[in-house]
Amino acid sequence: MGGNYSSNQSTWWYTRDCFFYRLLNKALRVQNIELLFLLRFIIKDIGRQLENNKCSVPIRVYRAQQMSKDEIQILKNSIGEFILINSFFSTSRNYEQARAFLYSSNDNIIDDIEQVFFEINADPRLDKIKAFSKTHSLSYFPEEEEVLFMVGTIFRLDNIECNDEGIWTIRIVLCSEHEHKLETLFQHMKNEFDSGETNILVFRHLLRKMGKSDDGKKHYRRSLSTFSYDDSNKALCYHALGLVADDKGDYESSLIWYNKALEIFLRILKPNDPNKGSYS
Repeated sequence: MGGNYSSNQSTWWYTRDCFFYRLLNKALRVQNIELLFLLRFIIKDIGRQLENNKCSVPIRVYRAQQMSKDEIQILKNSIGEFILINSFFSTSRNYEQARAFLYSSNDNIIDDIEQVFFEINADPRLDKIKAFSKTHSLSYFPEEEEVLFMVGTIFRLDNIECNDEGIWTIRIVLCSEHEHKLETLFQHMKNEFDSGETNILVFRHLLRKMGKSDDGKKHYRRSLSTFSYDDSNKALCYHALGLVADDKGDYESSLIWYNKALEIFLRILKPNDPNKGSYS
């Protein structure tokens, strides 16, 4: 992708069947936070395009896919519950086009896999919802009647039933953020980063706040080599490693990290710096 990428082409790149599409989808699907952090600007660019071109009237869209029997059983036991989509959610306005996908993929069905057809009602007039947009003016395939929903969109599961052909129909409805208490990595990131540019140390601090101390520790350690001997960020990394050790009850290690941070702060702060008293 390299030098050809621009923010106003983010959705165009995402809708191509290429390495970038597969990489981003996999990172979203498995919640690879390190890769998602690297791709955060692209996710934000796509979100901005969806917001700027969002649908303005209620819409019904469709999606065909395959699901395991275990996944379907979970849904059958979750009628009336909320479903959080942790990736971009591609749908079609064209019922027949979406339905045709079911039959085109029939030959690939294995014993544990079922055919599923989503019917989705979405009202953009709801308060506090993720953006969704018709992508014909943004997509690599402008002829397709695609509607793309932003990462983190939340739906309510209204009904699930199986017809005589063995195809499951799942009916879901777009929900306002006021209707649920779910919170994802992306909501954490939004809350933490809305005030400005995402900082690598802020991201690692976020991991720790989310209870992902092991991930945070790995990132802090990796960052140490990127900062110079007298860089205050290096001291902040040491201090954060102390906090992680503290959280785990490893007080001996935490004291070692805190002392490393203290050495740097005492070295770089000026004699009359009011913060110096806090570290000595």
